Amino acid sequence: MHLNYHFLRYLCPALKSIFVGKEISACFSQTKNEMILEAVDINETKFLKTQLNPPQIFLSFPDDFKRAKQHSMNYFKELIGDLISDCQVLPFERAFYFKMNSGRLL
Repeated sequence: MHLNYHFLRYLCPALKSIFVGKEISACFSQTKNEMILEAVDINETKFLKTQLNPPQIFLSFPDDFKRAKQHSMNYFKELIGDLISDCQVLPFERAFYFKMNSGRLL
């Protein structure tokens, strides 16, 4: 299983190296059970795409993503513009979070 605690212990440091210091510029969905997180800094833009269709939950990291003009829903508007400061796995859980400079968690 790719989303167990032991896998996430290795994934979170990789996500931390990619996303820490980047600003959340968008968080949205275009289809049911999907979320796309867009994070930017002065050098690059990174995407985290989640598909949350039980029992198959997937994470992907596309290099580019074109947002549709229609049928798109924004999430977590209060996080837009916030900087990612950390990525941690929850101890002995199948979950991780991004910590923001504001103290909020995603």
